[in-house]
Amino acid sequence: MVNVNIKPNILVAQLGARRHYIVPATLNKYGMLHDFYTDIFLKSSFCETMVKNIASRFGLTSVKRLAGRHSSQLPLNKIHTFPVFGLRYKYRGRFSNTDESKVKNWLWGGKTFCESIIKRSWEGVTGVYSFSSAALELLQKAKNIKICSILDMATALRKVEYEIYENESAVFPGWADSRYWTESDDAYHNRQLQEIRVASTIICSSTYVKRMIQNVPGFEKRLSVLPIGFDSHFSQPTEKSSKGPLKILCIANGGILKGFGYLARAVKNFGSNLQTRVVGELTVSQTAKSDLSENLELFGSVPRTEIAGHYEWADVFVLPSLSETFGLVILEAMSYGLPVITTDHTAGPDIIRQEGDGYIVPAGDSEAIAEKLEWFLMNRQQLPDMSSQAYERSREFSMEKYGEKLVSIIRECTAGSSSS
Repeated sequence: MVNVNIKPNILVAQLGARRHYIVPATLNKYGMLHDFYTDIFLKSSFCETMVKNIASRFGLTSVKRLAGRHSSQLPLNKIHTFPVFGLRYKYRGRFSNTDESKVKNWLWGGKTFCESIIKRSWEGVTGVYSFSSAALELLQKAKNIKICSILDMATALRKVEYEIYENESAVFPGWADSRYWTESDDAYHNRQLQEIRVASTIICSSTYVKRMIQNVPGFEKRLSVLPIGFDSHFSQPTEKSSKGPLKILCIANGGILKGFGYLARAVKNFGSNLQTRVVGELTVSQTAKSDLSENLELFGSVPRTEIAGHYEWADVFVLPSLSETFGLVILEAMSYGLPVITTDHTAGPDIIRQEGDGYIVPAGDSEAIAEKLEWFLMNRQQLPDMSSQAYERSREFSMEKYGEKLVSIIRECTAGSSSS
């Protein structure tokens, strides 16, 4: 019989400040956090402020990112860090100039991080929660000592994204650097597959990720789809003007897999009826940027403090990604009252209600995007209602509700392990 009354004591391991530490913070809130392991963490607000000041004074972007490695919701006595390893990991990553060297660093970092945690005491731990590519050795130990093991599938399978990349490189020649499948890619992909097969429960942030995992041969584990929580902006959206061009916004950092080319094709024939902005760091060739700029306004990377202004400017948000494990900007845009057009290769199908607060289109289909944009142009009178619905829908994915669902999944996993 499953013992549902057993209290979980979960060891959480994560590299970096994933999701602003929502997983360990949630478990701590519910009295379920045993230990939290990470690479670099600022254990006081004073340290956070000091790092921000240094970054601002000397213009050090990489140091500025470290200022986010802090959370007041975590108890200091449960936080364990490996700062020397963390700095070395960041240093190696900064000077990884090829795809192969980056993958080698991910492999080294994931394995080294896990092995460092295994050496520590696990007394009283009833479950392990870790993130893909930095989880394998922890999951294996959990299996050996017969405790619950939870894998958060935060990254897409390497081979799946590589195949999409290859296809897009042929569709948009000269837009991206040539990429070759190497032994390191093979090792990274196999590490992901091993993690999937060893974990007792897998959490997917979208149905897109779930479908990806279900295609793994020999997979027979528990799968839970849990969209990420979001609480950043919850105030009534401002009313939009119904005059002038329809204002389209895309916010995304990345390369050819973000689908920018399909957005450019979609808006090409609308002329002055549309005004389209792309905000974010585009890691594509100069040829691609030149081609994209013919139909899109490319704003590049902007400070976080300026993002709100872009959301408030827009009428409709578009995320044309070809592979996105979630896409938090979807919820962020909806919280500003923007209806969303996105693809079935994001968390869009798990969030958007067709025709209510947005539309889902097939990934890589510029004509489908154009069709929905034309609908918005022809039905601008419906924008206020869709804006209101998008805003209300975004509130259903709060951090609190995310935490409740997360805790339920973990309790079920832990109870199942105790009964075996």
